[in-house]
Amino acid sequence: MSEEKEIPINKYSIFELKASLDKEITNYFLEEDFEESNHYSNMKIFFGLLTCFCTGVAYLFPLPFPQNYYIILFSVIGYVIFSTIYWYLEKYVIDSIFFVGKNEDYFDHLRPKKQNKIKEMIAHSEIDSKNNKKKHIYKLWFELIFDDNKKIKTDMFDINCTEIYDDRGYIHRDKILKVLRNFIKATFPKI
Repeated sequence: MSEEKEIPINKYSIFELKASLDKEITNYFLEEDFEESNHYSNMKIFFGLLTCFCTGVAYLFPLPFPQNYYIILFSVIGYVIFSTIYWYLEKYVIDSIFFVGKNEDYFDHLRPKKQNKIKEMIAHSEIDSKNNKKKHIYKLWFELIFDDNKKIKTDMFDINCTEIYDDRGYIHRDKILKVLRNFIKATFPKI
């Protein structure tokens, strides 16, 4: 993995806070040799391409309007269907997911004497700024899928964003990794 120059963020923007924390946590799991799964983003790309295809057919079909009425009609119907599926995936399926991956060795040493192996880990996050406008809370939780397709959702863990960013908007990576490791060590042995 190549080293990127760290760029400060606007720590008052909840979108930049969430994106940078998601990126740091994703980088941690990738450094721990997790194999990332992109099936959710691949589904979004597929339905986005189908939506674009319907638009392209409607605009670029070479016949004039009265003759291409049914082409335009089916293109509009296809566009509505595929864009609705895309919206549903984004809003209800993917929602707060930012990382999906697996590394059986990582979980084995954290979960001694457990029967079922964790097949996949799904990381979720969101920023809560409703309680206090000056303090943003980053909420992190995991959904674990076992070999027998049983799903377990971990407890939600809160990270105070003001503690891991300095005044200039730079993230303190060592602080976030320390908090993340402590959360993982405290949570996974119980599962």
